Amino acid sequence: MIFSLASCTPLVPYRTNQDVSASCIPLNLKGDPTSDSFAAVAPSCEHLLEEDAPASDGNGGYALHFVEFDDQGELFPGTGQHAPAVSQMEAFLARVRSEGEADAATSKIRPVSVIVFVHGWKHNAQSSDSNVRWFRAMLARLAIVENKSNCPRRVIGLYVGWRGDATMLPDLAKDATFWTRKKAAGRVANGQVRELFGRLRAIQDIRNAEWNGLVEMSRRHPTEVTSSHTELACSKAIRLTIVGHSFGGLIVYNSLGPSLVRDIADLNERIRDAKSPVVDPVLAREGDLIVTINPAVEASAFVPLWQAARAADPRSYHAPVFVSITSANDGATGIAFPAARFFNTLLSKYPRGASAERDAELKTIGHDQDYVDYTLNTLSILNANSKSNPNPLVADPICEHLRNAPDFTTRFDAEMKRLDGFVEALHATPDANALPQFFPRQFCIHARTGDPDVAIALRPMARTNLNSPVWNVFTAMPVLDSHSDLLNPFLIDFLRQLYEEGTRPETQRLSETMVNPDGLVRQGALELPHQDGLRQTIFK
Repeated sequence: MIFSLASCTPLVPYRTNQDVSASCIPLNLKGDPTSDSFAAVAPSCEHLLEEDAPASDGNGGYALHFVEFDDQGELFPGTGQHAPAVSQMEAFLARVRSEGEADAATSKIRPVSVIVFVHGWKHNAQSSDSNVRWFRAMLARLAIVENKSNCPRRVIGLYVGWRGDATMLPDLAKDATFWTRKKAAGRVANGQVRELFGRLRAIQDIRNAEWNGLVEMSRRHPTEVTSSHTELACSKAIRLTIVGHSFGGLIVYNSLGPSLVRDIADLNERIRDAKSPVVDPVLAREGDLIVTINPAVEASAFVPLWQAARAADPRSYHAPVFVSITSANDGATGIAFPAARFFNTLLSKYPRGASAERDAELKTIGHDQDYVDYTLNTLSILNANSKSNPNPLVADPICEHLRNAPDFTTRFDAEMKRLDGFVEALHATPDANALPQFFPRQFCIHARTGDPDVAIALRPMARTNLNSPVWNVFTAMPVLDSHSDLLNPFLIDFLRQLYEEGTRPETQRLSETMVNPDGLVRQGALELPHQDGLRQTIFK
């Protein structure tokens, strides 16, 4: 007993230094991603509340903040030697506010992209933690995407830390902490992380006032459709992406799940209310994109969102707002999780014939096939698994052209060209008939001479509504191997291209030309009626 207590990791914050003068450029980003030096930073950065990484050596610049929670889901108290940790959340939110303000000299919005990552089991906020280093590498890559987009955004990352690694003993002993860390993650999900997400969305709503005006007017007149427009994209001051892995996926989903259900229910009611038989109103979003990777979440918790998305039955395309990705050979969520849930649910009662309810209590989101929407894998594997299909998948010529692409710029330009075609087709035929030609939907991967595949594809299940913004994705090797394969290049290519789609908000069918309630067409200004009958004009 004394030995096991002595081997526990201390319940202390790792980020307690408020110095903002250090430069924390990640090292060895082009080296072996499995090495301890990959995306490491200088020792002077190890305890900083904020790591500032200027652009260098072809990598994009970003700012990385940290917010840490204790085992009860609270911020660490502002006392003792770790007192500065209590200011982690306020420092991050202040940074987002300041970056999302209009420039004093030009009055133009300085758009930002906020990317939040919540780590999972066996990890924490230490500088050398592999999840911290993975997140640095992702921020550097996404910053390059932003720099090359039509609307460059300053990238601000937030690493949400908690005591996912509870012991200093070897990995075999760490495996025994699965149950206690799941309970801790549940407490974190119900704690101040909800305040963090709520305040972040509030700042986003305030800074995105012009964008929200566009959303509201497009809801009132959903048949007004536009093609690509840079000014439209740049009217969104703050873009928000939230990612959770493992128990971090549990924290993200349990914190945001009710809001996601509410947003989908809102879409459902607006569809019922809309006069257009084809084009849906715009979906309000709890963040622009939420991703969970191998989430340790019961399928039963996912059912309300999945059912709400089915009930909404959208008729036009909505870019995904929630994407869950699960690996077939993830032992943690595929074996350990249902084993633990078996004992936890022994006394649970279910109606006669409700075997699906029992399965949903035992299995995670991705391992319960009743709620899987898509399978994701290489073209060769998908073709091999569908030998009876008379029309095997053929690689997109653009993806084939990218084999041995000399640099990222070439890849990015080609991927955006593919995205342009997708968006143009959506607006040319704004109903579900436009979508089947794009599914199975391909994502180019970094292939070299001799590689059998140049793309991975998202293949829908027979019942899947291709317009739904909720994607539950089941994958396997080589796209995602086991529980913690975050550095898999196929996975990174897939996530990056999902992110790139978010740089094109016109997939949400907003119009730069709106029809006002009085029937007049106004270009360049939106008129929003007030309760007192007056109108407020929001200019671009």
